[in-house]
Amino acid sequence: MTDLPLAGVRVLDITVVWSGPSATRYLAALGAEVIRVESIRYYPNMNRGQNPYPTKESLAGMSGMAAAYPDKDPGEEPYNTFGPFLLVSQGKKSTTMELDSEEGREAFHKLVAQSDIVVENNSRVLSSALGLEWDILGAVNPRLILVKMTPLGLSGPYMNAIGFGAHFEGLTGLAALRAHPDAPPDDGGSTFHMDDIAPHGVVFAVLSALMLRERTGRGQLIEFPQAEYLMQGLGDQFLAAAADDRAIAPDGNRHPSTVQGVYPCAGEDQWIAVAVRDDAEWAGLRTALGDPSWAGGGQFATALDRRRNQDELDQLIASH
Repeated sequence: MTDLPLAGVRVLDITVVWSGPSATRYLAALGAEVIRVESIRYYPNMNRGQNPYPTKESLAGMSGMAAAYPDKDPGEEPYNTFGPFLLVSQGKKSTTMELDSEEGREAFHKLVAQSDIVVENNSRVLSSALGLEWDILGAVNPRLILVKMTPLGLSGPYMNAIGFGAHFEGLTGLAALRAHPDAPPDDGGSTFHMDDIAPHGVVFAVLSALMLRERTGRGQLIEFPQAEYLMQGLGDQFLAAAADDRAIAPDGNRHPSTVQGVYPCAGEDQWIAVAVRDDAEWAGLRTALGDPSWAGGGQFATALDRRRNQDELDQLIASH
């Protein structure tokens, strides 16, 4: 569609798993022509399915990602119907090139010369081995925008680190904010929040680079450390730790400003969820509780007081 903002922009997609393919999917949704460049010799089981040719019978007893095919039917081309692949591949084209061969690299450079953007999120070791470096691709096309979605940047002692979003959530401190305060550190489970939010940052960076190119005529290298982008959402925690000299810890079911909880009621296994957002709702709760003497105390007088003393408040509400 020519009325989309990135119509006429060509993107080469050399990404894997979730974060990289999601970034290029968003670019495709904005109208860019996105071409996935893949190897025909290497089978990417995280993107195309754990087994290249599963049978309907073998999938019948499976669950989860291993069986993520429409109606658990792999069809004649299961590598094109695998759920995680379909999730991040809308609107894309595809080609195969062996970038570790002279012929494949020559063909790739011809495509780079006619493209606007290259996005890759492979390991530093692999991307370097395949020639996905700015000094090489920028020489082929000075107007190119090369996005390198490394986990921890292109320099420093951790530049070759590899892993999934869950690993770097632990490294950045996000994992320490999940679960409940009295639970063991590994009780929060794993999430892949970094994989989900990093693509949005890449799109913003690409749009900014395209605007700059309109003025200067030059492309650029975008170094996009995904873990660093994830940490932008933890700024309040870092500031609080620096100001109050306190360790980052999980809040469990609590809210930064609202007193909330799930409290036992009369009867067997009976519970009620309560949230108090302001003084008016606090007055209503006091009335519902029969306005006990402790509810009018100075330690619960304001919303900030109630939040600071919520441990005691929870116990009083639960035992009332």
